Amino acid sequence: MNKGETVVILSGFPCCVDRTPPSETDGPPGAFAIARSCVALGLKVVILTDECNEDVFISGAANVGEWAGGGNLRLESFPPESEWGEGEAKRLIEIATTSCDHIVAIERPGRASDGSYYTMRGISMDHLLAPLDRLIDLAKSSKPSLLVTAIGDGGNELGFGKQRSATISSPNIKMPDNGEMVSTVDGMSLEVTLDCLRDVRELAGRGWK
Repeated sequence: MNKGETVVILSGFPCCVDRTPPSETDGPPGAFAIARSCVALGLKVVILTDECNEDVFISGAANVGEWAGGGNLRLESFPPESEWGEGEAKRLIEIATTSCDHIVAIERPGRASDGSYYTMRGISMDHLLAPLDRLIDLAKSSKPSLLVTAIGDGGNELGFGKQRSATISSPNIKMPDNGEMVSTVDGMSLEVTLDCLRDVRELAGRGWK
């Protein structure tokens, strides 16, 4: 990616459906860790989440430091799909077509085969979730080569469906009784990688080889 381009981060996992806020706690810190490194590399960041997670992400954004100044970081929240209207659809299309050069989904629910979103206990989150996964198809329709990075730790996150058939059919993988599939990459690992890339760029700018 080039300086000035935009990374869109999809996050927010409202699996604590009976609590206020219902947000899982591992997604927001990872999202902001990745955002910080992207901004350090000269990129802009837009974080998308659900309205039910908005307060959590606003609190996080208020404590990220001076690096997020100057319009480098923007937070957008959307209502659940049952309350989705023309305005929300237009807003998502605008982000997909004008502010999206790379997508990172970190701890973001993915749709099951029946079209719903579930917690690891099989509880539906449909009444809380905005259909932010639509952003991927919208963005790829105008940028077919767009890269999408998906990070999760349970197997029910956005992006993990690409590995479902291979995981189930592999004789080398024993699925736990609860169906959990653990990722080998997390947000902090990606942050370290991005920080190393930033350091390499800085050294190159000083004449280091």
